[in-house]
Amino acid sequence: MNRPPMILQVAVGKRDGKFKLWLPLFLLFPLLLVLMVAATPFLLLAALLLWSFGLSRPFIFAIPVFLGILWALRGLEVDVTDKKEKVFISFK
Repeated sequence: MNRPPMILQVAVGKRDGKFKLWLPLFLLFPLLLVLMVAATPFLLLAALLLWSFGLSRPFIFAIPVFLGILWALRGLEVDVTDKKEKVFISFK
């Protein structure tokens, strides 16, 4: 089973002197859970209203798709290097 990323590492600045920041993502998961629970009735209402037009499927599968995208971020690393500056983002 795949698990969500727990830490976000961001490094920005010149090549020699970097500004590094570690953000614990697991502290944001309770807030995300509250937002998803609050959004669920609105998604279901939109799905019911659009059922007759055949457009309800995106609203029904919005939360599982969002969670799948979040879980897939684990292991993603973005490293952009210029002649003078560097940006590094990593989900672990």
